[in-house]
Amino acid sequence: MRVPSTVWRRLSIFLIGSVLLPGCGRTPPAAPSDAAPPATPTGPASITLSLVDPSRETLPAGGGSAVVTATVADAAGKGVAGAPVLFAATAGVLSNAEVVTDASGKALTTLTTGRESVVTAAVRDRTAAPLTVRVARGDHLSLRVLTVPGQPRAGIDTVTFIASVSADPGVTVERFSWQFGDGSAVQQTREDQTTHVYREAGVKTLTVTADLSNGYRLAAGRSVQVSPMPD
Repeated sequence: MRVPSTVWRRLSIFLIGSVLLPGCGRTPPAAPSDAAPPATPTGPASITLSLVDPSRETLPAGGGSAVVTATVADAAGKGVAGAPVLFAATAGVLSNAEVVTDASGKALTTLTTGRESVVTAAVRDRTAAPLTVRVARGDHLSLRVLTVPGQPRAGIDTVTFIASVSADPGVTVERFSWQFGDGSAVQQTREDQTTHVYREAGVKTLTVTADLSNGYRLAAGRSVQVSPMPD
């Protein structure tokens, strides 16, 4: 059977158009997606310690209380709510050792102590730099020197030294150590006074230290003018 020439011409035009028409036979590009990227997970990235009242960094003699704040933040610096914070202190008592952060990422506890204490805090695998709360020293040591009228004479006159300690209630002196400033051996006593005879003239400086039952050591000193031994 013979195909008419007009049919061949129509078929050729159809085939040529299928090849040359733009986009014909190609996979259409994918439509842009409206889905939001996955949210970056948030969690504690840092924890810091501070005092609600900075003046409480040093408590008065005898101790007291200070409110400690732990601030937990994520990588963007935003407070993390609901994070459990574990507090610890080397001395004193904490009102709460575990506190969950509030909506602003803060957790508070109160330290009550009568001596210096170092507070630490941790949340998950993050640990805050320690915060030190100090207690003012209420202890005091003074020294009196009793001699004969005028200057003590070398090799003759006995000099009496009397220490006076003012300490918190319940604190006692465990030991006095006396260094006479003339090269002689250090003398230790339980009593608050001692005597000494200087063998050479000159200015001698006595130093006394007092070791207290609360672990502190106090010190005081006085100078004594020693006259030469008379001819």
